[in-house]
Amino acid sequence: MPFFLPAPFESSFSRPGYGNASNVTGPSCKEWRVIIIRRDDGVADPRSWLAVSLLHLEWYSSLRQVHIDMSLGIAFKGPEGIVLAADSRVTLQAMTNTPQGLQALPCTYDNATKLLRFTNHSHIGAVTYGVGAIGLQAPRTAHSFLPEFEDHLSKANGDSRLSVEDFAKSLSEFFRKQWSEAVPGAYTGPDMIFLVGGFDAVGPYGRVFQISIPSAPDPVEQSVGNQFGITWGGQLEHTHRLLKGFDPGLPTKIQEFLKLSDEQRNALTSHLERELAVPVPYQFLPLQDCVDLSIFLIRTTMEIQNWIVGVRGVGGAIDVATITRVDGFQPVQLKAIRGQRFADKGVGRNV
Repeated sequence: MPFFLPAPFESSFSRPGYGNASNVTGPSCKEWRVIIIRRDDGVADPRSWLAVSLLHLEWYSSLRQVHIDMSLGIAFKGPEGIVLAADSRVTLQAMTNTPQGLQALPCTYDNATKLLRFTNHSHIGAVTYGVGAIGLQAPRTAHSFLPEFEDHLSKANGDSRLSVEDFAKSLSEFFRKQWSEAVPGAYTGPDMIFLVGGFDAVGPYGRVFQISIPSAPDPVEQSVGNQFGITWGGQLEHTHRLLKGFDPGLPTKIQEFLKLSDEQRNALTSHLERELAVPVPYQFLPLQDCVDLSIFLIRTTMEIQNWIVGVRGVGGAIDVATITRVDGFQPVQLKAIRGQRFADKGVGRNV
C-alpha cells in the first residue's frame, strides 16, 4: 500500500547527543522533529518515520560513517558443552560537522552475522560484539572477512586441527592486521571483541577465550578448567543487572558519592557480587537450559530497549549454536535469507 503525506503528524522532542568510537561527543541536546507518515487509510505507520533536524537540514549532505559499541554476545560454558549466542544488529553512526559541533545519527542494520562458524574447524565457533565494523571510510563486519581468514588459516596450517587457544591466536593475528591497515594511527575507542569457544582434541570440557582488537589481542581464557559460567559483553547493563544484581556502573557512582578509594570500590564490587548475584547453578545446567538462558538474556535486552531513551544497539534475529565434544558445532537457530519481508505485515504491495 503506497504512502502519501496529506497531513503528516509532527511532534518535537529532545534527543541526547551520542559519542562515536573515538569518544567524540556532540552537544548535550539537540532538537529534532519526527514526521510520522500516514497510510492512505489514515493510520499513522510507526515504522515509517523520518527524523529531521530543525536547525541544520544541510546536515544530510555531509555525512561520514563511524561505528559505535553495540550488540550483545554470549559464550556459555556448561558441563555438557558450549553455547554461543548473539543478536544481529550492527550500528553505524553518521557524523558531520555543524556550527554546534559534531552531530551523530545512529543507523542500524538488523541482518548482520555475529555468530561465526569456520570451514574445516567444526569443533570451534565464535561470537563478536563491541565495535561492529573495521574501517572508517569503508567499514566491514567481522563476518565479511571470514573467506580471507579461512584462506589465511589454510595456508598457515592446512587442514590440521588446532587447539582452541591456537585458533584464537590465529584469529587475533588476522584481525589485528586488518585493523592496523584500516585504522592507522592512535586509536582510543572501544574494541572489536571475539569470544572463541570450542573443544580441544583432548580434554573433558570446552574452552572459551576472549580477544579484544586492538587493545588486548592476546587470548584470555574464561571459566578455566572445571569452572563453568557465562561470559557476555556489548550493551551489557541489563544482563549484568539480571545476573549480578546491580548495574555495572553502580560501584563507581557510590565511589564518587562517598569519596572512596579504588581499593574500597573494588571491595564493594566483590561484596555486591557475593550478596546480590542470582544463584544459578551453572555447573548443573543441561545444555538445553544453557541455550534457553542465553536466548532469554539477549531477548530481554532487546525488549527493554523498546521503551528506553538511548541507543537501541541490540536487535534483529538471535543466532544460537552449541559446540559439544562429540557433535562439534551445531546450529540451534539461525536467521535465513528470505524475500518480500513486509508483504505479510500489510505494508507494501505484492507485484
